[in-house]
Amino acid sequence: MVRVRMGLHTGSVRRAQTGYIGLAIHRAARVGAAARGGQVLLTAATRYLLGEGHVVEDLGDHRLKDFPEPERLFHLVIDGRRACEFSSPKTLAVRPTNLPVLETSLVGRRGELTVLRERLDNGSRVVTVTGSGGTGKTRLALAAAEELLEVFPGGAWFVPLADYDDAEWLLPTVAEKLNLTGDPARSL
Repeated sequence: MVRVRMGLHTGSVRRAQTGYIGLAIHRAARVGAAARGGQVLLTAATRYLLGEGHVVEDLGDHRLKDFPEPERLFHLVIDGRRACEFSSPKTLAVRPTNLPVLETSLVGRRGELTVLRERLDNGSRVVTVTGSGGTGKTRLALAAAEELLEVFPGGAWFVPLADYDDAEWLLPTVAEKLNLTGDPARSL
């Protein structure tokens, strides 16, 4: 017996010559990929439109591949099969982050990204990316942070420092972005 899995999402698409296009199609595909055989998963948008008469269980927030923001997923109970009868959805762990959502993918920097990841994987606590303005240092660092988000349980954080030229503001700025509250008896 083949156990079909489904992912349902409601969103906007548009018709092109080759078929339908839009992020909603990709989101629905990722939700479907997260489901287990015999399971139907829904996003909050679809759950809202489902109406009464259906038993739906909230599975909480899950990160879908290629989507930086967590998605609330729901399990549709069919033939009495509850969510607890299935393994957890196949999603990425939800990690805390403030990484900006990037509109484009990184192009042509795979070698530099590999070197950056190797340095971080080999235990370096800090890696400095240098170069002329506008060469893509920030974009490269953000791509590395996004790829490594699953590795660091505390998440990955972006602290822009380009506007600061006084070292006195470094620690307070980082502490603010990380939501760290200082102990008045100890310095940052």
